[in-house]
Amino acid sequence: MGIIVRNKKSLIMAACTYPWENISDLVMAEVRACLQAIIMAEDNGVLRHMHRRGYANHNM
Repeated sequence: MGIIVRNKKSLIMAACTYPWENISDLVMAEVRACLQAIIMAEDNGVLRHMHRRGYANHNM
């Protein structure tokens, strides 16, 4: 799986890949992709930036 983070101008700000083995369930693949995206965002400070700007306080 690969993740690419872009800014408002579509410039690539970060990218990474994660190897996966033996995932046959589509739902599990989606869950793992979301989890890896959150971990990457946290590691790169994206979540702190979103919280500081108020994006993390919006209700869905």
